[in-house]
Amino acid sequence: PVPVLLNYIYSPSTSMFVSLLSVDLPKPTLTVEPESSVFSGESVTLKCEIKGYDGWTYQWYKQDKQSRWSAVSQSEYYTVNRDTLTIRADAVIHGDQYRCSGERHDRLTSSQYSDFVTLTINALPTATLTVEPEGPVFTGGSVTLKCEIQSHSNWRYQWYKGSSRTAVSQSETNTFTIRSAADQDQYWCRGERDDRPSSSQPSNTVTLTVKGEAKAVLSIKPDKHVFRGEAVTLRCDIQWGRDTECKYSWYKEANTLYSSSTTQEFRFSPAEESHSGNYTCSGEDIGNSGYSQSSDAVTLTVTEGPVFSGESVTLKCEIQSHSNWRYQWYKGSRRTAVSQSQTNTFTIRSAADQDQDQYWCRGERDYRPTSSQPSNTVTLTVKGKISNFPLPQMSTYLMFGTPKVLYLIENNAKT
Repeated sequence: PVPVLLNYIYSPSTSMFVSLLSVDLPKPTLTVEPESSVFSGESVTLKCEIKGYDGWTYQWYKQDKQSRWSAVSQSEYYTVNRDTLTIRADAVIHGDQYRCSGERHDRLTSSQYSDFVTLTINALPTATLTVEPEGPVFTGGSVTLKCEIQSHSNWRYQWYKGSSRTAVSQSETNTFTIRSAADQDQYWCRGERDDRPSSSQPSNTVTLTVKGEAKAVLSIKPDKHVFRGEAVTLRCDIQWGRDTECKYSWYKEANTLYSSSTTQEFRFSPAEESHSGNYTCSGEDIGNSGYSQSSDAVTLTVTEGPVFSGESVTLKCEIQSHSNWRYQWYKGSRRTAVSQSQTNTFTIRSAADQDQDQYWCRGERDYRPTSSQPSNTVTLTVKGKISNFPLPQMSTYLMFGTPKVLYLIENNAKT
């Protein structure tokens, strides 16, 4: 303070004139801790200091909405400790203004008011939570949550489920993987670190929807009942509810036919009677380690093609082992052979309606083994006359039995 000469007075004790000096009142300096930006959720400490003088007590003031200054004292929101005022975190409000002054008890005087400070509160960094894959997850599938905080570094990540305030997981990395999804709920995350700001805002919530296992559906083209020689395509469809990379497995009578195919279709051509049976399929979601339920079984039936009235039909019975066989031919449920021969073919010269039935054969001989097993059966279907154009010859071979029996139908078209 710069002294100002006010006047002279006479001092009888010294017989001298004494000058009176006037000094400006001292002005406090008000500082804020932390000095840098204050983040939401942090407490603030104000410090009032008058340099060059001792014995001060300090008064604190806050400006209200009507721009009036009112005293601040010790309370649940404010802690006064000599020259500091600590404002509790939930009382720190953006835009609030504070100032201070000092008083001395040994003299009836006080300081000037300090310059006021305005609290500037910055929002905590934002956490953003994403889920991969998006959309519903099937039971047993893998789900990865990712928590991203764009500003600052050295975050530790905490993961929360539902309304619980206790983290279900904590990690130094910003991903959290649920290896086998089962419980659907809402999830959110938050970051913490040792430096300011010490935490992020809570992230957005994502809802994990868990469905029962995806169901595979098997279809057969062109039909579930085809003739020998046709091409057959099995197709496996799985509604995962999202784009995914899938592997497919195919089964016949519960035995693995083909697995780990990345295509939805399995094809065989030409179809044989041996392809007849019950088929199922299933799928694996490669990216998320999820598995579908197996499809319902679909039955494929492969039969001989029809013979038209008047055509010649030849049945051929082959036994792969041994020799000197005599061949017997049977029709329907009859146990009496309709034909016997030393050759392994039996020809119906002009097929008619009465020839339509199931046929099978058997071999006999004079040495051991004296007979073969009965062959497989083939169904001869006779239809009305064919139009006057040639049909290609169709030959089908089916191997069954021990000794093995081959039963052949040859359709010889007439023009």
